[in-house]
Amino acid sequence: PGVARPFGDAVVDGIDFFIDQGATEHYDKLARRLYAHNKDYKGRLGVMLTATARCVFPDQRLQAALSTGLFSRIHVKVFGDGRCASRREELEKWMAAYPQSRVLVGVVASPEADRDGYVSHKDLYYDVLQFINKLPNYGGIMVWNRYWDKKTGWTAGNEPGLLDQVL
Repeated sequence: PGVARPFGDAVVDGIDFFIDQGATEHYDKLARRLYAHNKDYKGRLGVMLTATARCVFPDQRLQAALSTGLFSRIHVKVFGDGRCASRREELEKWMAAYPQSRVLVGVVASPEADRDGYVSHKDLYYDVLQFINKLPNYGGIMVWNRYWDKKTGWTAGNEPGLLDQVL
């Protein structure tokens, strides 16, 4: 009470580092400063740090920030830049490099959103998920974005039972 809040009465409980352009410096310092606010929460979960990275390991824009070890989750996009030739190998590199973080596979929900980056349920399962879902820091699937998902029903699954094995 009495403290000016930039988002009104909304509670910000997480920050996602999605650094798509610009400089790469100082994101490690920003991560440490944001994470330091957790001491004010007296044992409760405060500010969760996540990062959305490009598929090819490492993502130079996030490397310094991720090296802090403060990120709970890393969403690795297997779409968007056309350079992710071996999704499974790249995801295994991410998981090995950041064992303290949950690593999620970022997919696009429609070929209309990214024709080159779209992965069907079948391809996602047989090429990637059946291998990495056994790794200890596999975190699940991150779907971009809700608009395309509602339009295509990607998360509803057009191949019953296939995604249930790994979600």
